[in-house]
Amino acid sequence: MDPYQQAREELAKVLLEACKTSGYAVQKAELLNSLEDAKPKFGDLTSKIAFSIAKSMKRNPKEIAVELARHLQEHKFIESCEVVGPYLNFKLSPAFLENATNSALELDSAYGSRKPNNKVVYVEFPSVNPNKPWHVGHLRNAILGDSVARILSFTGFNVKRIDLINDLGLQVAQSVWGYVNLSNKIDMKADQWLGRQYVEVAKRLNEPEVEAQVRQILKQMEEGKGEIAEVGRKLCETCVKAQYETAFRLNIFHDLLIWESDLM
Repeated sequence: MDPYQQAREELAKVLLEACKTSGYAVQKAELLNSLEDAKPKFGDLTSKIAFSIAKSMKRNPKEIAVELARHLQEHKFIESCEVVGPYLNFKLSPAFLENATNSALELDSAYGSRKPNNKVVYVEFPSVNPNKPWHVGHLRNAILGDSVARILSFTGFNVKRIDLINDLGLQVAQSVWGYVNLSNKIDMKADQWLGRQYVEVAKRLNEPEVEAQVRQILKQMEEGKGEIAEVGRKLCETCVKAQYETAFRLNIFHDLLIWESDLM
């Protein structure tokens, strides 16, 4: 358990006994909810339980707070309890700090994590077009997405990392045209090779014949049949594998790759 949450649980138990001794019927859950982080000058945790008791008993909340403080039992996690108005302000003891430190050493990188909450969260990132290498903007998005996924997983969510592969876009059609008409010899890391060829194809898009051929390639790819569709999928798969060489160097991975061509 999180040491801080453990301290809250223990304080709630102590408060529960004080309430019983004072003759107040209060549930432990209500006592837990009454505990909040205190302002530094007042301590570590503060309880406003005297307010709810006073409301039901029609009494002065400060008097109830004083009464509860008088009936508090000693606990190793409590160094002191001070009544300020209707609030019970607790200062945690060195024993709590020792417990927290030991817990951190024992749990190592798992320290502060939460138990699974059985809630599934889908995080989609970075969804880079599969015809170029990642540039610094793609890296930024990948790192942000991975960080969000890791934080959610650390706090108990069942995270599914998804990468949407847009293998039917106009940019991919342009790369296929370049592969068919310029060069099909990949002599370097595939994503870098495709990115450089894509630049060369872009220079020729002002030619009506080239633009028309690219549009025709896009149509064939969207229909999903024939040699051109196969070439397009193969090129994209080759590029994605190369992109993931970069991702794996950053320890970024995905659970599911969703290809647009599989959804058509």
